[in-house]
Amino acid sequence: MKIFPYYFIFTILIWPGLTLAAGIAVLDEVEGKIKTARKIKSIDPQGRKILSHGDQVRTGASGRATVIYNDGTRVRIFKNSHLRIEKPKGIGSVTIHQGTAWAQVPKRRSNRRTKFRMRTVDAVIGIRGTNLTVNAQRGGGTNVGLSSGAISVQNQSQEVLLSPGQMLEGVGKQSDLKNQIAPMPFALKVHSPISLNLHQDQAITVELSLTSRQPGQSLPIGFEVYVTVNHPSAIYNKRVRLDGEGKGSLEVRLPSNRGNFKELVIYAVMEDNWNVTSGVGVTELVGMISVNELKGLRRFEEQ
Repeated sequence: MKIFPYYFIFTILIWPGLTLAAGIAVLDEVEGKIKTARKIKSIDPQGRKILSHGDQVRTGASGRATVIYNDGTRVRIFKNSHLRIEKPKGIGSVTIHQGTAWAQVPKRRSNRRTKFRMRTVDAVIGIRGTNLTVNAQRGGGTNVGLSSGAISVQNQSQEVLLSPGQMLEGVGKQSDLKNQIAPMPFALKVHSPISLNLHQDQAITVELSLTSRQPGQSLPIGFEVYVTVNHPSAIYNKRVRLDGEGKGSLEVRLPSNRGNFKELVIYAVMEDNWNVTSGVGVTELVGMISVNELKGLRRFEEQ
């Protein structure tokens, strides 16, 4: 089986003279060689480039970056990739001309409507609340792997729905999509503590493991894993290399004040492999109580 590159995954900011509508997303977590098609001069207070429709991002052999949209959608762009930010028509949209990206789209109250759209030369992927990887080949051919949530994939001949753990390989404009659906052969798992009592600053150890869903199949080894954590104050390495047995670990350091976060959510995505389901670990945060929660308890007691 061929292993292809992959993956996807977006903020809002105010700068003097800049309205919120002026920017669709920001460019963050930039590594290595990155090129933008426009001379983007606007930056947010954190020094990140503000992206608008029509902006393009290209990564080189060592390049990586994350596009963070105003609604929280994140698109992680991996090496040797090229994408364009499209003008939103009710929902966010991005076109992948080449390469691999991982997308993590937040769930909404209603999971029936498309919340984000990804395009390639071959197909349109409608995303609801989910995380998935898309790989577009130079000259045509699209690969899609769904880790969680719901997506639709449409080409010129038909449209199909994918379930978590399913993939489409080598999609063309006229492909028979229904007969191309297959299970993803590999899964990346995240093992984190069930809960954490944050009375003081502390760290947790997160274990990563790559497994095969087909007995006897060799694991893709020597690849790195991109890690992202939902807590903005968490300190951790964003890239972890797995060993020859498909295992790895990282330390996540957390402050004692958990703010409004009730749980720590850890996403782990295999770089350069679109056919590996990404892993998710959830750790409940208990101990320190936030100001909003305290106000809620007081209102409840007064009733």
